Amino acid sequence: MALNINEQNKNTSIKLIYEVCSISKSTYYYQPKLSDDNALIADCLLRLTATHKRWGFKLCYLYLRNVKDYKFNHYRTLSKSHGRE
Repeated sequence: MALNINEQNKNTSIKLIYEVCSISKSTYYYQPKLSDDNALIADCLLRLTATHKRWGFKLCYLYLRNVKDYKFNHYRTLSKSHGRE
């Protein structure tokens, strides 16, 4: 919404826009981080579960974190392993 207002009227100050829209300055400038790591995580999880059928989520996560040295948190792994993201 705030970006639409700014696109329509280039003379409007950014401060006025996020005050009128009741959003923070950081929210206005937020850009989501998109990376190729998502596909890598999904591929690793699929290969792990195919190879080690008896491993649960926690063991797969710990293996990727500690052995393969991937630096992402368990929420990201959980959302990718359950198809939510």
